[in-house]
Amino acid sequence: MPDKPPPPPAPESNELESFVASVRTFMKNVGSACVAAAGNDPAAELVSANVQMITGNMERTLGFLSDQFAAQNPVRRREVMDSFAATDVVSVPQLAERTAVQQLKIGKVGTSLLKWLSGALTEIKKIIGMILEWILGFVPKWWDKLALLIDELWNLVMSLLAEVFGFDVGRLSREMSMAEVNHLNELAAATRLQAERTRALGGDED
Repeated sequence: MPDKPPPPPAPESNELESFVASVRTFMKNVGSACVAAAGNDPAAELVSANVQMITGNMERTLGFLSDQFAAQNPVRRREVMDSFAATDVVSVPQLAERTAVQQLKIGKVGTSLLKWLSGALTEIKKIIGMILEWILGFVPKWWDKLALLIDELWNLVMSLLAEVFGFDVGRLSREMSMAEVNHLNELAAATRLQAERTRALGGDED
């Protein structure tokens, strides 16, 4: 009997697409759970509108990630995949989605959950910035501005839910704003460090 032809090689694992899919799932399921948690309160429509705006902007960014990765040469794509292999970024949105949806569905809504949800999206945005740098070699300025807009819209969702459940909206807003300031300070420090490294490399070349 003739030998059977060897099976085709398995497709290369693409953790970028796994991350993109998990962020889409986070936005869809957590966004829907936030709207459902608002119930029949008039704020539910505002929560829904904000979730839609955030989801739309995130979807465009995720599409940009996929397109830019596909446009790279094989060597560059392999380097990006090596960066994924050295981290566990895919599990961050997956765990955040499961935890948030479970807590929201059973009605365990408190200020701790809302602050945690605010921080969860911040971590996802940090990872997106990191992946942009892996692919492009830098983080585009438009992403910093868009990430700030997404932060503001998401924190408004958290504040609306706080109002629905009778929490201290002012205190929650201040705490989320402080966390946002800390995040911006981190970004500024990273930018300064990158600029110093670039100048140092330029000096070495001279």
